[in-house]
Amino acid sequence: MESTGNDMARVFAVSEDSVDIYDDLDLNNFSTSEKSSPNPSQLKESMDLYEEIVTEEQQGRESSYTELKSRFQAAQHQIKELHRRLQQMEIQNTGLNTENNHLKKNISALLRTARQEVMRKDAVIQRLNQSSQPVAP
Repeated sequence: MESTGNDMARVFAVSEDSVDIYDDLDLNNFSTSEKSSPNPSQLKESMDLYEEIVTEEQQGRESSYTELKSRFQAAQHQIKELHRRLQQMEIQNTGLNTENNHLKKNISALLRTARQEVMRKDAVIQRLNQSSQPVAP
């Protein structure tokens, strides 16, 4: 069976929607140089692209590391500052509690003294009232 040009045309004309994506490839035109490894300039270009990607990723990691390290150091500094302030507040709290206890004792002593003084003065007033009253005949 021989195939003619008309038969081929009929096969291709069957469906206008179908496209032969391999139509422009000519398998017989590949030379041995194209089948061998790429030339050094192409290899260098592809390596440069990969190197650029790796370099960008490395720079991204380094910048992230640097940012995280600085944030960590800032947090460490803030923690130290907060510890220092906490210690100061605890010392101040202890001092205020001591002063509060002293003041409570002093106020209690003053209140006791004032009550005793009021009682003493009441006794003096009663005595003076009794001595100033005329004695009844």
